[in-house]
Amino acid sequence: MTVVDWDDSFSVGNAEIDADHQRIIALLNELHDACAAAAPQAIVLRLFATLDDAIGAHFRREEEILAENGYAEVEAQRVEHRLLRDSFATLRQHLPASDRPAAAERVRDFLLGWFMSHVLDEDMQFRSVFRPGIATS
Repeated sequence: MTVVDWDDSFSVGNAEIDADHQRIIALLNELHDACAAAAPQAIVLRLFATLDDAIGAHFRREEEILAENGYAEVEAQRVEHRLLRDSFATLRQHLPASDRPAAAERVRDFLLGWFMSHVLDEDMQFRSVFRPGIATS
């Protein structure tokens, strides 16, 4: 079951950043399916690790692209990215010892909420860097 579908309104106008966002959406959908199917803990933990790697690579790439394009708020993006990584690490740390299905769903919901708010709010702030003439929200 798809919990998030890529939509062109998610596009920030940079092919690399958009591709990262699409990959993260695919992983979030895979995680959602694993949670809904009560997949074994090893599968859920593997998905969390894969998501962590994908998000980390995305953040590094996004920050580099923004800096190269002279985005004035790149440091604010770095701070937000660091906060997200710290929150995700804390949630993942407690997963193996906790009630796995409920904890996995909390982590999944956290990531889904973060993704939607981060991309649709924060990342849209730099959309005009790549799509001149497009107003930011």
